[in-house]
Amino acid sequence: MGSFKVTCRAVTLLVAIVCVGEWLGAQTGTVPSPAGPRELSVAVGGSHHAVRDELISRQKYAGGSWWWAIGWQNGNGRSSSVFTLDLAAGNVSNHSVSAQLLAGSLRLAWTYPLGQCSLLGQQLLFCLGPSSGLTLYSRTQNIARGGATFFDAYSLAGLIVLGPRCDLSYRPRERLRADLTLDANALALGGKLIDLREDKSSMVKILAPWQGFDAVGEMALSYLLAPRLVVRAGYRLHVLRLSAWDFLLLATDTVYCGIGVRL
Repeated sequence: MGSFKVTCRAVTLLVAIVCVGEWLGAQTGTVPSPAGPRELSVAVGGSHHAVRDELISRQKYAGGSWWWAIGWQNGNGRSSSVFTLDLAAGNVSNHSVSAQLLAGSLRLAWTYPLGQCSLLGQQLLFCLGPSSGLTLYSRTQNIARGGATFFDAYSLAGLIVLGPRCDLSYRPRERLRADLTLDANALALGGKLIDLREDKSSMVKILAPWQGFDAVGEMALSYLLAPRLVVRAGYRLHVLRLSAWDFLLLATDTVYCGIGVRL
């Protein structure tokens, strides 16, 4: 949990910077937000994982890790493409038993504005579009490995997904923007390591949402610190659920901060 606490402190500092910047902006006038359609961003945060992987154990394991991400956004006023790549690596445990956890995802989405309305005198924009992604999960128990213990020590899973993405964007101030994003799958191609001693089914299957579910919800606050420099803080929830094989459920909460450069 050390990484999670450090990230919370960093987010608190970032919010303080935003508040000071808003006060200075009120004294000297606001800097117009550029309409630049391209932004390259990086982020770092702390994650908390809760996982139940019945290939190894029916018990719930939990733990923290660092989280890293890189993103690219490109828009032309009529549509926007969004690319994100993220990775978390750490340890989860149940009492005295621990495991190494590695989880990452790559997502590419295209969104189109469907409409806008006024909220408290400011613009609220709603966008919708298709999304595709790849999510990978790896777990290694910290026990003796090899031979007959292989299926008790390792677990691997992955999903290639297609589905919708929904974005809500609200700008209460000229420099300040709040975003809410929901990305979920409607169809998936999944793969999972199985215990070949007991299960002879295929390791790769086409999955309906109730068999393989991969969803990301995110809330972020962005602040224009300089004409082309954006600072950002946010919360992210990633849920991966597989029931076509041994049951797997991984829920990851992440608090992060980052910067973006508008090109």
